[in-house]
Amino acid sequence: TDGPNDIATQVGIQTQSNLVTAPVTVTNKVTGEFVYNLEKNDFEILDNGRPQQITEFTREPNKVAAVILVQNSEAVGPLLGEIKQLAPMFSQLMLGPKGEAAVITYGSTIRVDQHFSNSEATLDKTLHAITVDGTKARLNDALMQAMNLLSQRPRPERRVVLAFSSGNDSGSETSNAEVIRRATSAEV
Repeated sequence: TDGPNDIATQVGIQTQSNLVTAPVTVTNKVTGEFVYNLEKNDFEILDNGRPQQITEFTREPNKVAAVILVQNSEAVGPLLGEIKQLAPMFSQLMLGPKGEAAVITYGSTIRVDQHFSNSEATLDKTLHAITVDGTKARLNDALMQAMNLLSQRPRPERRVVLAFSSGNDSGSETSNAEVIRRATSAEV
């Protein structure tokens, strides 16, 4: 933007959304157990400090579609053994009985190791098969690939990317801003 002379600033462009989905998970602070018996009146949603009307409320969890990104460059190679043991946690705790996960590995190359599946055995096999791939860490390009996979999923699903990464990007053609724009448009 160009500041005060920017056309968006001059005309005061604003957008309005009539419906915003706000999925929540509530746990007991002491025991960590999930709390299931909440009603619509137990929640308050504020927008810039102003209460908003809750028009729909359901306890039905939306199906989760998750892409698990795993950096597999040489720099994190020694840590891959830890990730290989996580399939039961993903399947049982995060995805639930109806959720599905895909797996993308990235280092010097980006590879879809597993397309969406709800099989814990398939996820376990995929995670155990991950091997080291080069010296780069093309995080942004891998995130973009994850968005592409998720954008093809049905709208009611919760779309999630879970990244196991050093947080550094090296070698990507995709910028941070492009990743954020794509995540927003794909509702990830």
